[in-house]
Amino acid sequence: MFHLLLYTSTAIGISCSAALYLLLRKRSRHPRSKHSAWLRLLLCLAAAFLIAELCVRLAMALISTEGTQPTAFDAELGWSRPPANRIAARPESGAAGGGPDIVFAGDSVAYGHGVAPEHGMVHQTRLQLEPRGWSVLNAAVSGYGIDQTALYVKRHLPVWEDLKFLVFVVFAGNDLEDTASNIRYGHDKPLFRSTNGELWESQGALNRFSRRNLLSMSRLIFSFEALHPSLSSLVDRLAGKETLGEQETHAVTLALLRDLVGETATRDVETLLVLVPARIDLTSPTPSYRWLGQALESTGSPVLGLLAPLQAQELDRGSCFLPGDPWHLDSTGHRIAADLISAAVLDLSPNRHTVPASVIPTDQSTLPDDGRYKMDQHHQGGDP
Repeated sequence: MFHLLLYTSTAIGISCSAALYLLLRKRSRHPRSKHSAWLRLLLCLAAAFLIAELCVRLAMALISTEGTQPTAFDAELGWSRPPANRIAARPESGAAGGGPDIVFAGDSVAYGHGVAPEHGMVHQTRLQLEPRGWSVLNAAVSGYGIDQTALYVKRHLPVWEDLKFLVFVVFAGNDLEDTASNIRYGHDKPLFRSTNGELWESQGALNRFSRRNLLSMSRLIFSFEALHPSLSSLVDRLAGKETLGEQETHAVTLALLRDLVGETATRDVETLLVLVPARIDLTSPTPSYRWLGQALESTGSPVLGLLAPLQAQELDRGSCFLPGDPWHLDSTGHRIAADLISAAVLDLSPNRHTVPASVIPTDQSTLPDDGRYKMDQHHQGGDP
């Protein structure tokens, strides 16, 4: 459907510009002049682009069913949106009105891309916890890496005065890759570097009108890049894309996670780290999934792994991912995640600080030990 929309819009633009070219040539006083021919050609190419752009935008507006809050440029984060639930809280809810008790942070997996708002893990968690007096807020932003999520949460922590739980949903499919680059999904983003164990940001404020951002303002160009990754890679390189090596990516990610957990702890906020596998991890966990499991455990925060429950669902009733999508959960996958997250939150509160039984067992020997974390007996019987 998306291919048909894009190529139809392009064909309409080309057809209209061709007709315009013939009309201008017919009315020109000097139809064979090279200067007038080049001018007509440039005008018609511009007209073709504008017409195709308008067609793409109109078609997207007509067929879009996501109902998502649009993102806006952010000089610190690259892009952002205000935290807001996709479904408003029920008036009869027993949740307190002084601010969220539980906040979900992460990328499109946490946000609920591809499923109806009422089927997302955040809303499903709300249905289970609001009757108990907990208010839940969706602060996930599609496309975010671990770096952007950490910055976004730290920006809003002073506002979330009543926050008790941060549910940080980490996705094994692309969170490391998103964190390792200064350009993702056609937009500039922050990039952290690590030198001698010190974490620092490699660039200052981002520019709304950078080469990369300007090109992505066109839905036509952005759509073609989505269909042809080689085109996107070429444009990214021309725009100055930087990518961290694996070792530095791991060092940066680990530092960001520990820094965020430390920041929430100083505010008496419990951080529940939720590791979501990609579809490929269900067959055999990838190195990214295994490393992230170890990194999350090393922070000392409770870690909830969804690999085993989603594997069981796959074996029992079939896929828990959207058809043809290797990353995003379907409504069943979101329900499973919500059930486990709700149980973990209730298990950890109040006056209970044991780790849920479904945490991920990992071998800590591959990670630096900063003296803040020791594996306890609860970690011995979870996901493979």
